Amino acid sequence: MARKGISEETIIDEAMQLIREDGADGLSMRKLAARLHIQAPSLYNHYQGVSDILQAAAARTEQMLSREIAAAADGKTRGDAFRAFASAQLSFSLREPNLYEVLLRLPSLHSEEADRIAERTVRPILNILSQYDLTRAEKIHLHRMIRSFLHGFFALSRAGFLSHREYSTTESFDASVDYFLTLIEQLETKRQGSAPSDAKPAVTEQTERSGSDQSKSKRTYS
Repeated sequence: MARKGISEETIIDEAMQLIREDGADGLSMRKLAARLHIQAPSLYNHYQGVSDILQAAAARTEQMLSREIAAAADGKTRGDAFRAFASAQLSFSLREPNLYEVLLRLPSLHSEEADRIAERTVRPILNILSQYDLTRAEKIHLHRMIRSFLHGFFALSRAGFLSHREYSTTESFDASVDYFLTLIEQLETKRQGSAPSDAKPAVTEQTERSGSDQSKSKRTYS
């Protein structure tokens, strides 16, 4: 039986369930309409197409992830906050892999709203890095390194890698997080002048200016 007055919330609820089962590539207006017991053209009264639905699903997914990170990091700062954030993000990505991958598709949606959602996904990292005395360039490089690590660990774990050695993936993940924190603390110490005078600066002023200039013309979550 056809359903009248279907809400956008209901549409996205069902779309996210379809994505969970079949992945983003399995989402289509026809399949979604069938699950909602409506005609496919009815969906166009709410969304222009699959890209719009993926964007809405990404927004909902980002909210879910942000809540979990905020709960895990509540009351924590610096290293403790970073550990909580990293653990919460990896846990979410492995529990909701297909929804998490929708977040990774945001740049391909080519919309201002998708860019805003993507920007929100990197705020936890940037907020934690802001608690350290680092240069702008160092923060940009570190946030890219951390994101690459988290996404890479998720992708390799999901594909079945990282599980054939004497150390567990959890031990490797925790060790990697500690290595990041050691690097961040060393950069902070060096910036505060505690490193030997002949130590090579981690980032030159030219690099700092170059990074600043580039940021003016690029997405803020890049």
